[in-house]
Amino acid sequence: MARNVLVIGPPLAGKSTWVRNQAQPGDLIYDFDLLHAALSLQEPYQHDERIKPFVLAARDAIVARAGAATDGPNAWIISTSPKLARVRALATALDAQVQPLSITATEAHRRATQDERPAVWHAHIDKWYAENDWQPQDFAGQLFAEPVGQQRALTRRGQQMKPTRPTDGIERREMALEGLELRVDETSGAPIVSGYAAVFNSPSEILFEWEQGRFRELIAPGAFTKTLREQNVPLLVEHADLPLATTRAGTLLLAEDDHGLRYESALEMSDPDVQRLVPKMRRGDLNKSSFGFFPVRESWNDKTKPRTRTIHEARLFDVSIVARPAYPTTEAKVRKQLADDNLDAESIAEMLVRLRLGLPLEEGDVPLMQTLTLSFRAYLPAEVTATASAPLTEHPPAATQPTGETPDGPAQVHPREWYKEQLARIGA
Repeated sequence: MARNVLVIGPPLAGKSTWVRNQAQPGDLIYDFDLLHAALSLQEPYQHDERIKPFVLAARDAIVARAGAATDGPNAWIISTSPKLARVRALATALDAQVQPLSITATEAHRRATQDERPAVWHAHIDKWYAENDWQPQDFAGQLFAEPVGQQRALTRRGQQMKPTRPTDGIERREMALEGLELRVDETSGAPIVSGYAAVFNSPSEILFEWEQGRFRELIAPGAFTKTLREQNVPLLVEHADLPLATTRAGTLLLAEDDHGLRYESALEMSDPDVQRLVPKMRRGDLNKSSFGFFPVRESWNDKTKPRTRTIHEARLFDVSIVARPAYPTTEAKVRKQLADDNLDAESIAEMLVRLRLGLPLEEGDVPLMQTLTLSFRAYLPAEVTATASAPLTEHPPAATQPTGETPDGPAQVHPREWYKEQLARIGA
């Protein structure tokens, strides 16, 4: 049975690479750039407006044939259309699964510059994001999934590769549920859960993405203002598809205040999911929150270690109660105390790694060590006691010392040189 997949996303989102990692020899692939190059002898990313109608005519013919075929090859159709109506029309004509790939406009421009694309590509990128009106959740029920039992190793140039993990383009961040409350409504008896799904200006733990590398993330105040007006946001458990509440139904209240994104929901106690959830929340097994979002506007600070990403506007897809932390509040408090002394945990850790590996010190390491010394000197005792400064004594004779202990307690630990001397005596 032929299988059709429509791969969509902005320019430079990695659509062609994703298809190459999924398709097999003999599959049918429509890629505008590659077909344009084949028909025009132009470079792959040099587009000629006179050739474009022929390429699109070929696409329409491929879509019509692939959509009607029952015994044809698997078809992978790449589309950069930003319009939901057009994407849905293609998916319907193909009877296709949909694979959205998403990156931010900032990342698209960075890739265009890095790949040395023609200058007009930057205009294409701006136009796409200005016109885009679809989001991954628009294709619920159509999203691509590798069939069970067909996971396979892919071979390219003799190297074994794992299949690319399907992605819905949504980023998810987890944090401790700050101000979490679970109480009972006095009138209805319904359990009410409330807290902060996101806290503004609270640094995340170190995150890692292949395209971004290591970074920390901040949510700027007001990042959710627009999406709260436009989106229907569900409250989920561990990102499961069945919602406990939604903003559209009025069963989930989401609002920004000076501290962050606060939510509150009166849960339906007759719901079996709620019946399983409430005891786990009371025990503290489920006391974290995760929010799924797409970054609309962001900025990067490359002067921090690791660099810092600030989300200025986000499209919010869901708020979920989970069991794993990713924006730990305790860690944030520790970092604030370090910051009060002009110290940074990552810089300290990276410096220690360099020291232990014998690597050269970097600029800033010496001032950091000096700051550390000054910060902790105040906590050292004024005088070192005799007990603390006394040299370690030798072991008593073996006949009076049981294994692992001295007559007065645990065995003494000696400097390395002491053991070397004992070995030298035995060798003599």
